[in-house]
Amino acid sequence: MAKNPWAVIFICLMSAFAVPSQIQAQAPKIKKVLFIGNSYTAVNDLPNWVRLLAESAGDTFEVVGITPGGTTFSQHNNNPQVAAELASGNYDAVILQEQSQLPSFPLSQVESDCFPYAKALVDAARAGKPCIKVIFYMTWGRQNGDAQNCASWPPVCTFSGMNELLRQRYVQMAKDNGCDVAPVGSVWREVRNKSAINLYQGDGSHPSTAGTHLAALTIYRALSNKRLDTGIFRGPIAPSDHQTILAEVNTISQDSASLWQYDTCYRKTASVGGDVFDATARMQLRWIEGGSVLQIRCDGSDLLGVRVFDATGRTIWGAPDPSTQGLGDERCILMDTRSWCPGMYILRSGCGNRLIWKN
Repeated sequence: MAKNPWAVIFICLMSAFAVPSQIQAQAPKIKKVLFIGNSYTAVNDLPNWVRLLAESAGDTFEVVGITPGGTTFSQHNNNPQVAAELASGNYDAVILQEQSQLPSFPLSQVESDCFPYAKALVDAARAGKPCIKVIFYMTWGRQNGDAQNCASWPPVCTFSGMNELLRQRYVQMAKDNGCDVAPVGSVWREVRNKSAINLYQGDGSHPSTAGTHLAALTIYRALSNKRLDTGIFRGPIAPSDHQTILAEVNTISQDSASLWQYDTCYRKTASVGGDVFDATARMQLRWIEGGSVLQIRCDGSDLLGVRVFDATGRTIWGAPDPSTQGLGDERCILMDTRSWCPGMYILRSGCGNRLIWKN
């Protein structure tokens, strides 16, 4: 039996376990979420709205919000509370929301006043917990555009112009930092264009309860990657409005997933190459011992050349060559995964390739 720092390999007797034909690995679970933003997050208590959605869908979230009104990413970077929470490593996910106008400003200004501080917050979150999920909360254009800055920057004079710039800049932040986007602004645009639902408060900027519901559904969808059904929490929202918003959340989040998902979990294939979805029916995976050990079995073929890569393409596990280890015809391997961070991994072998999740 060979050992390495990442795993322990055993020769398995074929009759030792009843192995199902389908993979039973589970997606990682989000349990504690930190919201870093301003009044667009604080109004109507968006963090707790997300928590209530999660509970109604079978998840248990603990949420914490740091949301002083008007706060920018730059100011959050100088906030000792933000620094302490990110350094704690106590969170599974962080939601980042920039001041509502700043990302729609001219690109040169956004590159100096926004992008560096977005990166600093992401870096701080990952320094506290390398496997943390970071999501940028894309906000929306003001109801009648940004009257305050329209004269000096005409692209923000309308809702559509401002909204599109916000979309572009939030996607850029996600791309640059390997994070995901909760496309609230894009869902907002579709609901606004296709219905009479009032998403704004009287100031034409902050969200109404329907607007917060839209934002919460979109953020929960980004956190959970679940398709949401109409039975999910809706609070005071009318059933018809709930269904309209929910349909757009599911459609935009799913149909345009490639626009929103830049987390390293979704960038994994670029650094390793090849198709990760070509596992044959012979490959069978099963989590055992409370989810701490992954059993890999290949019927009728040797599991030669087994390698596991993390989201960045780094090899974290490699099976010894049976011919050099005296293991003989190795068709079953047990991997001790207790030291692995939660997240998505790529398993490659002579029996095929497969995505696997570690909780």
